[in-house]
Amino acid sequence: MFGFEPLNSAQGIEICPTSQAMASQNWDADREQEEEWIEDYTLPSRTPHYRPEPEGDQAVGAQWGYQKLAMLIEYIEEHCELGNPDSVMSTIEAFGTGVGQWVKVAGGIKAPLIESAQAGRWPKAGEVSVEFGTFIGYTAIRMARQLMLHHGGRNKKSPYKMPRIITLEVDPIHAFVSRHIIDLGMVLCYLEVWTGQIKDGVLYH
Repeated sequence: MFGFEPLNSAQGIEICPTSQAMASQNWDADREQEEEWIEDYTLPSRTPHYRPEPEGDQAVGAQWGYQKLAMLIEYIEEHCELGNPDSVMSTIEAFGTGVGQWVKVAGGIKAPLIESAQAGRWPKAGEVSVEFGTFIGYTAIRMARQLMLHHGGRNKKSPYKMPRIITLEVDPIHAFVSRHIIDLGMVLCYLEVWTGQIKDGVLYH
């Protein structure tokens, strides 16, 4: 599900220059604003009268898969604790076992396997963990949470100036949804969601 790739052009792979520049410029500012976002941000689903009534063809024809994603987003926003990755993950699991009946995420007994594999080898300098297939960001949140705890928790300053986890998703809708869900857990300072395949996000020499 995930592995390690050196960010070393001599070995044939380097990080996307645009992503690197944006991360370097905004990293500290984003980290400082996290507490302000938690205090000031009101989730759309918690705002009265936020849902527009569908009209005509807008009310029909949507694919069930994306309808379920919309239901999931609404459920997470209504029930999760903003800024708490554990709460976001447990809310996803609750949706999968209740309202949504099923969500394909590595939860339950699979979760300790992910955490054990990650703890067995933390990224070294110049390395990132790479996940292939973000879906809704559940495993990405778990890996980012583990990385955060490894470095002392939420109140400790991240030692990184770049993301340590890159997660790839070919479906642009899933990528958009996963970024939003990951942001609800406030762990985007540890990872980035890239849209496309591995060949779209790295440079080969």
